Amino acid sequence: MDDDDGLAWDGPPCPACGLEMNSDVIETAHGLKVCQRCPACGLVLLVPDPFAAD
Repeated sequence: MDDDDGLAWDGPPCPACGLEMNSDVIETAHGLKVCQRCPACGLVLLVPDPFAAD
């Protein structure tokens, strides 16, 4: 995609349809989470938080 969303990298390809995924922030029961969202098929993958204290 050629859209400039302010991110310095391209998203990964969607495992379901192959289109480039977009970075997005969603609200969950545990707060805001970063995810990858496919604009074509709607697949959403949550990105693990490397700074979360377990």
